[in-house]
Amino acid sequence: MDAWTEVKIAVDAKDVDVAADIAMMVVPYGIYIEDYRDLEQQAWEIARIDLIDEALLQKDRSKAFVHVYISPEESPLEAVAYLRERLTAAGIEHEIDQSACLKEEWENNWKQYFHTMEIGDRLVIKPKWEAYDNPENKTVLSIEPGLAFGSGTHETTRLCLETLEPYITPDTTFLDI
Repeated sequence: MDAWTEVKIAVDAKDVDVAADIAMMVVPYGIYIEDYRDLEQQAWEIARIDLIDEALLQKDRSKAFVHVYISPEESPLEAVAYLRERLTAAGIEHEIDQSACLKEEWENNWKQYFHTMEIGDRLVIKPKWEAYDNPENKTVLSIEPGLAFGSGTHETTRLCLETLEPYITPDTTFLDI
C-alpha cells in the first residue's frame, strides 16, 4: 500500500480561510481544517452537546491548521513549494510540516466524529453506518458523506433544511444540486 503525504499548515486563526483557499488549489479532493475558535458554539450547533473533551478545550485558539493530503502519484515537494510561495505572497505567516500516512487513515477516520444530528422539529441527518432509534417518527435523511460530499453540518445547509422542513413528507423525493 502506497503512503500518502499529509501536509499540515499552521497559520494564525484569523488567516485560516485564505490559507484553506490556497490549499484547495493544491488538491482537487478536499482538505481538513482544524480551527477551535468557536468550539463550544460549533459543538452545540452540530452535535447539540455542551460537554466537550478537556483536551479540545485546551487547544490554542489563536492558531488553526489546514491539512492537505498528497497522493503517492503527486509530488509533495512541489505542493509544499507552491503552498509556501502562495502563503508568503498573501502575507500569511505559516509553518508547514509533512508526514507519511496511509490513505485509509485519513479517508475514514473522520467518520468517528460524524454522528446523527436532529435539525429543526422533524428532520434527522444520519450517517449510513449509524443506527437511529426514531420513536418520534422524524424524517430521516440517511447519507454517506464522502471526500467531496458534505455532512449537513454547515450553517447554510442547516438553514436550507429548516426552511424545507414544512414541505417534506415521508414520500417526498427531491434532488439537491
